[in-house]
Amino acid sequence: MTNASGSLPVTFSDDVTTDSGSQHITRPGGTNAHVLVIGKTAYISGDLSALTTYFGFSRTVATKIGDRWVSIASTNGGYATVASDATLTSVLANLTPHGQLTELAATKMHGRSVIGVRGALPSSLNGTVTIYITRSSHPLPVFAVFKAQERGIAVTSNSTMSAWGERVALKRPTDVISASKL
Repeated sequence: MTNASGSLPVTFSDDVTTDSGSQHITRPGGTNAHVLVIGKTAYISGDLSALTTYFGFSRTVATKIGDRWVSIASTNGGYATVASDATLTSVLANLTPHGQLTELAATKMHGRSVIGVRGALPSSLNGTVTIYITRSSHPLPVFAVFKAQERGIAVTSNSTMSAWGERVALKRPTDVISASKL
């Protein structure tokens, strides 16, 4: 998944299952962040830049975290924000067009025959999403395009979905500090 905001592109690479997943976030200039969702716990890690700018920790707390992972229980108020887009359920919720839908002409994408469906983004966002789905007896999403306004900035996100049915093996991190202790 690639997301560009103005002149600062952000790349998201996700491997997700229904209720768990892994997300790696990179930004030019060296910002690297990671999110894991396993069971009812989210884990985050990243470099100093990611911990302060992406996850919002103070520099002092980010330095204390260092190379460790931070665990966030599903009962923590920050869990939903961190886990968003790191599970199949949340990814599909954010990629599903809402409101009045427009069917686009059939086309080829990534070597597959697809049909596009365009509609509004979820109500909390101002914009549109177009999702391209295989034209088969077992339709699957192949590609999606977000177009939105975020704090007055035009944001475009292109997402490629592949390897449906592939096993996703996730391993709990070992060097972990609880968010409740920060």
